[in-house]
Amino acid sequence: MFAVALLLLGSLLPHEESVSSSLVSIGEDSIHVEIRFQALSMDEVLPIDSSGDARIQSEEAKGHATAMGAYLASHYSITAGDELPEKSNVLTATLLEVALDEETLGLDIDRQWLTARLEYPFSGAPSSLWIDVSLFRETSPGHKDFAELAHAGTTDDAPDRIWIFSRSDPQWLVRLPKAQAAKNAPEGPDFGIWIQLGFRHILSGADHLCFVLGLLLAARGLRSLAGTITAFTVAHSLTLGAVALGWFSVSTALAEPLIAASIVYVGFANMRAAKPRRAWPEAFGFGLLHGLGFASLLSNALGAEEARLAPLLGFNLGIEFGQILAATAIVAVLALLPRGADSSDESGLAPPAVARFLSLGIAMAGLFWLGARLLP
Repeated sequence: MFAVALLLLGSLLPHEESVSSSLVSIGEDSIHVEIRFQALSMDEVLPIDSSGDARIQSEEAKGHATAMGAYLASHYSITAGDELPEKSNVLTATLLEVALDEETLGLDIDRQWLTARLEYPFSGAPSSLWIDVSLFRETSPGHKDFAELAHAGTTDDAPDRIWIFSRSDPQWLVRLPKAQAAKNAPEGPDFGIWIQLGFRHILSGADHLCFVLGLLLAARGLRSLAGTITAFTVAHSLTLGAVALGWFSVSTALAEPLIAASIVYVGFANMRAAKPRRAWPEAFGFGLLHGLGFASLLSNALGAEEARLAPLLGFNLGIEFGQILAATAIVAVLALLPRGADSSDESGLAPPAVARFLSLGIAMAGLFWLGARLLP
């Protein structure tokens, strides 16, 4: 079944959307770094799922805290000194805390997040800091850390802007004091980075793709599909924007099971319908739920960043590009299937037998995700 194949493919794909966010707070005699990262990213480089149930429990996070702290400290390096970093000036990090995000407790490991706090003491008054980040690159070469810089003890201690650490740009220089740092700081992430993040997020999200497939199978034809996808796009853009802009928040532990339930619904609704139907109302209603799922990754990448409009627009555009690409590819495949005598414009985009078969697969995949996200 196509939907089951999507589920299996999603589990085999590399962890392409591996991201983390960090807040670097520079004080008078120490630097505090708070790193928020995906549990799956850590488990891939340092197995922390002791029970093997594909979920991290609070006890497992505590039990592996020292090992996780050592890994983070060795891959989040800060050097104090002048223009050129010297190994003798590398600051020693002390782990303060590693904690599991309680909102993601009980979810699958690929949807769980952890937060670690590190302290880097220093003496004297260094003129500059080199920050070098190579987190999770062993298993996720495309990993990106979205970092913010804040200077404690100033009249304006809000983060300056976001920088992105990646394989191609692993380090940057901070000149002190703050006035010099702001003057010489990089310009921040390219708009295209946010598009890439949204694009990869939708194409690696087997649950969202299953729902789009269900909407496609419900459409009477291309015109009907365009209206349905538009309704879905408008709806998920509304909730994605509202959550990303901080207007309201919904627990991931609540949103994820509801998304799975929407997949179950569209699969069984397709099987129950005698022919393709008008699906845009359910596309809009359930699109509001899927927007909450899209917002989770973006919100964690943005952290406390205040300038969110450009990242939101880029991320949403990336989702739309990926969604259009996936829908186009599926329609092209379905167009190659023999239709027999039933080939009218209102007969649907897939032969009835194929549509029922795929819808059953969608419903079964949705039930699998629903059970996995509800059961402890």
